Amino acid sequence: MRSYRLRAIALFCLLGLFVLSSDDSSGQLLLASGDYRVVDVDAEHQRVGVALLEAQPDKRQNWVYLTASTKINKRHTSGDGWFRDEKLSYEGFFNSVRSGDKLWVEGGRRWDGGITAKKIRM
Repeated sequence: MRSYRLRAIALFCLLGLFVLSSDDSSGQLLLASGDYRVVDVDAEHQRVGVALLEAQPDKRQNWVYLTASTKINKRHTSGDGWFRDEKLSYEGFFNSVRSGDKLWVEGGRRWDGGITAKKIRM
C-alpha cells in the first residue's frame, strides 16, 4: 500500500516538472485592421500583396488572403459628394483591383504571418 502511494507521489512530481519545464506558446492571434496599398495581385491563390501606406509603394510587406466569407465593398463617389457601395465577388474584386489601389482591411493574423480578411473596402 505504501509503495503505491510513493509511486503516485513520484509520478505527480515528475508530471509537475514536465509541465513547468515546457516552453510557453509563441503563437499569438492579432487583429490586423488598417489601410494598405496594393503591391501584387495573385488571383490564383486568392491573395493580394500589400504594404502600409507610408512604406515603399513597390515592395510587398504582407499578403492579404480572401476567404469565402470575406465581404468586399467598392465605393463609387461622384463629384457632388454622393457615393454608393457595390458588393463584389472574388472575380469582381480581382478584375477591379490594381497595384497602387488603397484598401481598408479588417481581419486577423494567420499563423504564417499573413492576414485573413473578413472585410475589405476599396
